[in-house]
Amino acid sequence: MSASELAEWVSFYQMEPFGVQRDNIHAGLIASTIANVHRKKNAKPLSFEHFMLVDATESRKRKSKETLAAMKALAKKEPKRG
Repeated sequence: MSASELAEWVSFYQMEPFGVQRDNIHAGLIASTIANVHRKKNAKPLSFEHFMLVDATESRKRKSKETLAAMKALAKKEPKRG
């Protein structure tokens, strides 16, 4: 593959993404549509992001960050002793 052909593919991907991530978004859109049609009257609508497949390693990293942030928030609320 020449450098110019690679540059064309990069440009095309920026305009029209393809691959696993795009497929994941499509599946999430379908799932969110079905879930929203069947949700309770006053329930908050779900977006496609609620149904996206997440890499296990990324999920663990995100949960660790969330837990650490929650612990820091609790530490700020705790009165200082001594």
